[in-house]
Amino acid sequence: MTRVLIAGAGVAGLATRIALAARGIHAGLAERDPAPRDGGTGLYLPANAVRALGDLGLAGPLDIRDRTGGLLTSHGLD
Repeated sequence: MTRVLIAGAGVAGLATRIALAARGIHAGLAERDPAPRDGGTGLYLPANAVRALGDLGLAGPLDIRDRTGGLLTSHGLD
């Protein structure tokens, strides 16, 4: 039996867990932060990352927000 532990619940860790689950592989996930943070971060998604998100079925809208959480623009990934 294959055992997998993913360290980090960022974009890469969560995407990896989804990709493994789609192949029938259960993966544990370890994150050191006790709760999600939504401030003070940025995310750059090059074209290959956007395609990979689409391949994982995560091609919903991509919201761009300002530092106060106000919506600047919204784009669909599909």
